[in-house]
Amino acid sequence: MEIVKLLLAKSPMLVRMLIQPNKENGSVETRLKVLTEITKFPRASPKAAVVYNIGV
Repeated sequence: MEIVKLLLAKSPMLVRMLIQPNKENGSVETRLKVLTEITKFPRASPKAAVVYNIGV
């Protein structure tokens, strides 16, 4: 998750980041907690959108 944080903080030209978590390594609740944490990360790009597929 640190790489996601770094990329969001240091990529001023970033438009979209797609995150596809491994569905076999955690519950939906765990993936939702990760999504909640990721949305709080600061972003260098005001246009940066994080697309996170929780795989419900």
